[in-house]
Amino acid sequence: RVLPAAILELVHTTTILHDDVIDMAEARRGQATVNRILKSRIAVFAADLLFSNCMRRLGEWALGKGPGGRAVELGFHRQIRAVCEGELIQDIRFDEREAPSAQECIEIARGKTGALFSLAFSIPGQIKGLPPDRVSWLEEVGAEYGVFFQLVDDVADLSEDTRAPTPSGAWAFRHWTYGSRFWKESEPGGFAAFLEGRSAGPSPGLVQRLAAAVRAQAAASVAAQGTR
Repeated sequence: RVLPAAILELVHTTTILHDDVIDMAEARRGQATVNRILKSRIAVFAADLLFSNCMRRLGEWALGKGPGGRAVELGFHRQIRAVCEGELIQDIRFDEREAPSAQECIEIARGKTGALFSLAFSIPGQIKGLPPDRVSWLEEVGAEYGVFFQLVDDVADLSEDTRAPTPSGAWAFRHWTYGSRFWKESEPGGFAAFLEGRSAGPSPGLVQRLAAAVRAQAAASVAAQGTR
């Protein structure tokens, strides 16, 4: 029972390694990223090697667990695909326009982050042999919790420098999130000042309003899911 949880955490690590390369991030939670300490290509290949080992160990574990193990393995593949699709949607659809809508940001979070949380919630149910409808409910609740987690993380990201220079020498926002979209809509002047390098981050009042919006979104999600 411990192995699938460990594999899920390591798979999450591979997504972080890739994400930091894609976003050209030099720090994560105050610590230097792998691509900054070493090289981007090393970070990518290390993530790929780690992911390959994870899938091998998952397959070996599933072989000895019968139908339940196979269900867990298939769930991994399905949700990892959702993570990749969410990243592609973000980078292809929204790279060519100013910003996604708030609802689109939530849908991206549901794919990129919600999918991993969905696995974390549903795997114990699959291992215990719960009925399919119960496992599906766990998947849905996990996805909603993942969205909430991502939106909270979006609040924290506003205090970090997420600007990147463009070829023209101007500054652009390199990673649109629910938080950055909220900032642009709520305080366009402050957001413009941030892009122009005249501000280090959002005002405390905006962060408080964003946190309240996240709580409201979470409450709506909980009400929609109900209890079983």
